[in-house]
Amino acid sequence: MSSLTEAQPATTQSATMQSAEAQPAHAQSATTQPAHAHAEKLQAAKAHARKIQAGKAQDELTDDEVRQLTERMAFVVVTPSWGSQEALSRGNPIPELDDGTEDPARFEFKDFRDSVESMRIKPRLIVVVDGMADSRTKVRVETEQRARDKIVAFIKDNDVPPQQAERMLGDCPEWVYVSGDPKKGPAQWLNLGMKEAYRRGAEWFWLLDTYTIVLPDALRMLAKWMPGHDLIQGRYLLDQDWDGSCYTPASFTQFHPATGLTTNIRHPRCGRSGYMVLSAATARGMLVSRRLVDAIGLPDPRFALHGADTIYTYLASFVTNPIGVPDKPIRWNLPAEPSMKEVPNPRIEIWHGDCYVTMRNRGYLARYLQLTGAYRPVPFAFGTAVMFCSQLIHMHRAHYADTTPAVVELIKGWVAARRIMRDETWRPMKPLKPAKLSKPAKPTL
Repeated sequence: MSSLTEAQPATTQSATMQSAEAQPAHAQSATTQPAHAHAEKLQAAKAHARKIQAGKAQDELTDDEVRQLTERMAFVVVTPSWGSQEALSRGNPIPELDDGTEDPARFEFKDFRDSVESMRIKPRLIVVVDGMADSRTKVRVETEQRARDKIVAFIKDNDVPPQQAERMLGDCPEWVYVSGDPKKGPAQWLNLGMKEAYRRGAEWFWLLDTYTIVLPDALRMLAKWMPGHDLIQGRYLLDQDWDGSCYTPASFTQFHPATGLTTNIRHPRCGRSGYMVLSAATARGMLVSRRLVDAIGLPDPRFALHGADTIYTYLASFVTNPIGVPDKPIRWNLPAEPSMKEVPNPRIEIWHGDCYVTMRNRGYLARYLQLTGAYRPVPFAFGTAVMFCSQLIHMHRAHYADTTPAVVELIKGWVAARRIMRDETWRPMKPLKPAKLSKPAKPTL
């Protein structure tokens, strides 16, 4: 059983004693304090965080308050970041990428792992979903877990005091490996990772990929927003532009239901509230509460490559206000992406399957809009035409040589989308535990 599940405080003193008897020695440290004391500390931390948001407290959260707020947070890490070559190619020949290394994933995983190690306050659980079903990634995750198992054994064999044991375990997260289907794509892998973290009792799910580097104070940046919000999107840093200049990308996007298109926000304005309400978020750095997962379910795995995070945020906007915050808790690790090494223009990496899925997903998007009453046939058809043309322009700018098969895949995807829109048996993802969330008022600009 995971540390998240084991660390859940009991509601009564007798329940605490019973759970302590059933738990291994290393897990009892988190339940030694009375339940009411734990709840009081958590409520005090939430109250302080709300004061900081409202500008009524000038001091920052203490380390203990950050730990209280993020105690049951899980990192859901997908690898690779935007799809396996099998999912992208749909059976078509895949060109070999020579990046000069025998195992590029090794360096990618090492960078992410080192960034977690450098965090001042670490998560309790890290779920790594291997979309490539690569045995080497499994070995790496199991190696990290064995390090924790050695600490657990040391605590048990030496009767380490509970407070000291808690500190030792707090510096060594639990790592869990989940194998994804290489042909399904990141949406399915994200669904699997969140489902596993949910099963293990996580209250917060921070969605990442192994091409991100977590900054040392990441949890401190996020903790102050957690008490009052259920979906939080932070910005991220990008090491270098393709010409070598450093910059920070927009990170935020907005979804327009009428056309089914998204637009980037280049100059986000957070106003006096310190955040802005979003209608679209990205799976790279999105923080989701368990209450929201209960209310709207898990991300739809049928989207495959992209779009699941956009529609997930759109559905969340009906029960809460998804927010974008100016804090930058992660950095995109471009050197770890092998397909982008020494490539003058990254847009040349266009696979036939990406063309198909991009247009096919318009069908899923339309069904969700129909169910929410936001579907408008004419504007949406215009958005589909814009999407089709943008893909053609994308191929032209990338000097893509194999254009004809890609155009055929675009048309096939468009036909598939029309078929999905007429499918009366199609159903959306179901809520896990339907619950009403109190949607906060929109902030004052």
